[in-house]
Parts: sequence; C-alpha cells; structure tokens
Amino acid sequence: LLSDAVQAANFISAKKTKQLLNKIFTLTSAEQAKKIKSQVYVDNRPKCKNEELYYTIDKLDRAINDNRKVKIIYRRRILSDNPDQAYEEKEHIISPYSLIWSSDHYYLVGNKEKYDNLMNLRIDRMKKLEILDEPSRHFSEVSPYKDKFDEHDYVSKRFNMFSGDECKVTLKCNIQLQEEMLDRFGKNIPLTAVDGNHFETTVTATVSDGFISWLMQYGDGVEVTSPKKLAKMVRDKAKTIYNMYKGKKL
Repeated sequence: LLSDAVQAANFISAKKTKQLLNKIFTLTSAEQAKKIKSQVYVDNRPKCKNEELYYTIDKLDRAINDNRKVKIIYRRRILSDNPDQAYEEKEHIISPYSLIWSSDHYYLVGNKEKYDNLMNLRIDRMKKLEILDEPSRHFSEVSPYKDKFDEHDYVSKRFNMFSGDECKVTLKCNIQLQEEMLDRFGKNIPLTAVDGNHFETTVTATVSDGFISWLMQYGDGVEVTSPKKLAKMVRDKAKTIYNMYKGKKL
C-alpha cells in the first residue's frame, strides 16, 4: 500500500520517489521486497520536478504547529515558446492551516493577507518558503470552523479543491448511483425514493466549476433540482459545450 501510494503521488519527484521506495523496501524481508520491486514502475509516470518538496512540507508543518505565517514564491504555468520561461512567479504571505492530499495533489489550505477567505495552494508549486515571526490569522476569522480546522469536512464539500460558496444542493439521481453518492458524500446523507428508477438526496457542497464538472460526468444520471441557480449553471455549461461542436462535420 505504501509503495503504491508513493508511486501514485505525482507531487513527489522521480528522484524522491525512488529514494522513498528503497526506504520502504527495508521495512520488509528481502524476498518480499523483491516481489514488490518487480511490480514497481515509475519512470514514465508524471512526476513533479520540485526537489524542495520535503523541506517545504517540513516548514509548513512547523509553521502550522507554531501558529506562524509563511512567505512563499508560487509558480503558475503560462503559455510560452520558451520552456524555461513557461512560469510566472509571485510572492504571497499566507496564514497556513492544514496540509491536504486530494485529487492526486498535495495542497496547503490557508488565508492570504488582505482577503477574508480560504485558498488552496499546490505545494509542488512553492519555492523558497520562509517561516515568519508574525502570528497567523486564526482560521475562525475566515472560515466556519471555530475551535478546530475540520479537514474532512472541508474536503468533502469541495470538488478538485475548487473554492466557492457553500450551499445545500438537492440532486435527483439514477438508482444505480446510490453507492457513488454515498462514497462521495458519506454514509449519513438522506436517500429518498422518487420512483422506481430515481432517488433524491440533499448534500452540502461548494458551488464551483469543479462541482459542475463533477456533476456533468454523470450525464442525465444526475439532475440538480435545487438551487435553481446551480441548475442553470449546469445547463449553461452543457449549452456551451454543445455550441462548440454544433454545425461541425464530425
């Protein structure tokens, strides 16, 4: 399990992946290690090239525990003919609250100075992280959490770690999607029979492009019945995709 997790984690560089796997192999017998190694194949998997990752995670962990802000250089890809200049870099000062592994990426959840909300930052895109002496802003000022930052609740309401406004969403689903909904939103969500082929459930989710994309993967198997604003957003997205192909010879 550990071996598979390390191989799947694309935020760990290829070099660090091999080093970690070799350490994992020492935890078992030579014969078992040989069997695991025969199943390991990482060279062609997408891996980040940021070798600062370990140090960044260590510093973020200390900053969170010590309630200190951090200063980072954050990289984003841009279109460029020159691969060496295919990034833009900006400096941010962040109050860090939690480290979360979601959707095959490792994120820092925190608050950026001058804003009253939470933001998600990919850790593999961070450089030159520095722990500051300034105390972090308390998460209760920028989130619904008061005494403890609830990572499980935070992740369960976000899709592909997109930010947005939380609201109650009612979904009419094909009966075959019961397990899908329970796996995504938890075993305690209400399931109400609508007819022999459909059920209805109400969940709390963050309305965002990530959520809309997640809903659309089920096609006509999931219908948003409330709120109407979200239903319109899904419909408009479907129209946009349809119009992109409309009239083209396929």
